[in-house]
Order: sequence, then structure tokens, then C-alpha cells
Amino acid sequence: MNTVMTALWMIAGGSFFYAAYTDSQTMRISNWISLLVMGLYAARWLVSPETTDPIFDGIVFAGTLALGFALFAMKGFGGGDVKLMAAGALWFGHASAFTFLVSTGLGGGALALAAIVIHRTPRTHDILARYAPALLKQRYVPYALAIAAGAVPALYEQLSSWSLVQ
Repeated sequence: MNTVMTALWMIAGGSFFYAAYTDSQTMRISNWISLLVMGLYAARWLVSPETTDPIFDGIVFAGTLALGFALFAMKGFGGGDVKLMAAGALWFGHASAFTFLVSTGLGGGALALAAIVIHRTPRTHDILARYAPALLKQRYVPYALAIAAGAVPALYEQLSSWSLVQ
């Protein structure tokens, strides 16, 4: 069972980082990424139901989605960001969602600060044009970068709680 759980964990982690990469390139997060993370939660429930609590995890998912819709309506987040954060909150569940959401918020603050510095430093434009063109936009930032950064401590917390790392 540890092998299957480790595989699910690795795919979930990879999904967050792939979303961050695509968002940094195109300012888009494909729906299939969020659906994959949600499907991985279902697979985790089938393989190891003791790592999930569908009722509480569903409440965390619904709350994150509702807050995300409010932020989307105020033009604070993009739709893909909202869906990925809600899927992440479901994946991390009630046990690690707090770590995920707080870390994502801190990552978002760091991303906003970086965007300000980048837009005021002319020499960074050539580098960003090549590696993260979405950061060159003046109004928005690719928030999946912050979501992936928030996933790191939550993924570690999950691994620790599942006793997959010693």
C-alpha cells in the first residue's frame, strides 16, 4: 500500500508543479489538472480510506471553492486558480488544508512582491521573456506558482502523517 500511496502523492505533487509551469508560460491552468487532483483524492480514498474523511474534506473543498468564487467575482483570482486551490484543499483534506492554504497565501504575497520588483527592474525582462513570460503582464500574476509553493509544506506534512518518511 505504501507504494500506491507514494505514487498518488507523487502524481499530485507533480500536478501542482505542472500547473505552475503552464501558468507561468500562458496564464492558463487546464481543467484536467484540477480534475486529476480531485480524482487522485478519490483513488486515495479507495486505496487507503484511513487517510481521508470525505465529509470534512468535502466541507474544506466547498469552503475553499466558495471563497475562491468570491475572489474570482472581485477579479482577485482567475478561474483556474480557484479550481486548482479547491482541488488542492480536497487533496490535502482537513488534516493539511490549513498548511496548504496559509502557505499558498504566503507564497502569493512573495509572488506579488517579486512581481513589483520585476516590473521595476528593466534587466529582468529578457530573462522572464524566456522562462516565465506570464510574469511580464502588468496586471496579473500566475498564481499557480504560489499554489505550488503552498503545496510543498503540505505535501511534506502529508508524507509525515502517512508515515512514508521516517
